Amino acid sequence: MAGRGTTIDVSSAQSATRSENFDVGLPCAARPNPQSKTYRFDVVCELLDIGPRTLQRWELLGLVEAVDGRFDFQDLLALRTIIDLVSGGVSPHAIVRSVRGLKRVLPDVERPLAQLRLVPVNDTLHADLDDTLISPDGQYVMRFAASELGGTPSAYEEGRDDESLSWTALDWHDHALALEGDGEIDESITSYRRALAMQSHFPEVHFNLGYLLRGTRRFEAAEAHLQLAVMQDPDLHVAWYLLADVQQRLGFETESLQSLRTALDHCPTLDQARWSAACVTATC
Repeated sequence: MAGRGTTIDVSSAQSATRSENFDVGLPCAARPNPQSKTYRFDVVCELLDIGPRTLQRWELLGLVEAVDGRFDFQDLLALRTIIDLVSGGVSPHAIVRSVRGLKRVLPDVERPLAQLRLVPVNDTLHADLDDTLISPDGQYVMRFAASELGGTPSAYEEGRDDESLSWTALDWHDHALALEGDGEIDESITSYRRALAMQSHFPEVHFNLGYLLRGTRRFEAAEAHLQLAVMQDPDLHVAWYLLADVQQRLGFETESLQSLRTALDHCPTLDQARWSAACVTATC
């Protein structure tokens, strides 16, 4: 793969899609499963934009647990939930207490932070199950708006007094695109992350982040975002193509070839992917 004389050219495919609107599709059986991957401590910090001491503290509290120094995909989902809750004013200790209670009343749920939608209610978290909320002590209540139940402000609202206080995830996305166009890459990455803090299911943002992280040679973080992009929108052929390039650079030959083939499945006219797939096959 990388270093064997074949490099996937992603420039033309990537530039042609930045202004497209992407719809959420159904899971694709052919795609690599991001839930089978694990991530190093430093990659998780980079991917989620959190400090090492913060991650260490949350691990000591038992909110996530690394195996052999690596975190899995469910840990990433749990950490994203923790970040949103803490940014909204919920203390880590309150999260710990609530998770313990919810695991007792919902024994089939092994990892509440990754598997449930959690609603802050005063100093506890309730599991949102369609038309009802379940408290950590097992009480069922009708679902109301979070503000009526004592919910807390959303991420990035506290301490901001400029016009961006009222921005939506799409506003942050558009701002990130403008910054990227001006060559402000680090600021663009930060803005994309703010968009994801408000709306985690945003495949175009994951794709754009993956593209920028690839350009700054942060390949593992780039791959994680691209995996999320294709998981959320399996028809996003250019994300499969870029994912193949990143996997190639990481030395994942089989996965890269599979991603290229999936890109072709979704866009048979993608000639560059067909050529790259032939090169990869020849070097495997």
